[in-house]
Amino acid sequence: MTSNIEVHDQENNAESAQHLKENRKKFSQQCLKLMELLNQGKRLTVANAIGYGIMSLPRRVLDCRENGLKIEDQWVKDTKGKRLYKEYFITITTRPTKKSVIEKHLKKIPPGKDKWVQPGLL
Repeated sequence: MTSNIEVHDQENNAESAQHLKENRKKFSQQCLKLMELLNQGKRLTVANAIGYGIMSLPRRVLDCRENGLKIEDQWVKDTKGKRLYKEYFITITTRPTKKSVIEKHLKKIPPGKDKWVQPGLL
């Protein structure tokens, strides 16, 4: 992972611009922490991100996305379907196992054809 993630350059008012200027390095470190947590398979919300030292999760997610990182989000809803809050996560792909590749291939063989599999392979 890189040692620095570029955060946004501009804010919409002078006070926020000064805050950004004073804290740019800290925000970059929060982006790195965010990516570390997401790569561990964690799903982050605004509430639990604060416990990891990430104060403005949606802004850090946007900074990471602007750096080309693929972060997904999903609304968590109550039992009536009302949106409560968002979770941010990444989809971690795993390499297929030998067994799953063979099983997938066997499903493609048309019915009536012989399916031979080496004994003890599955």
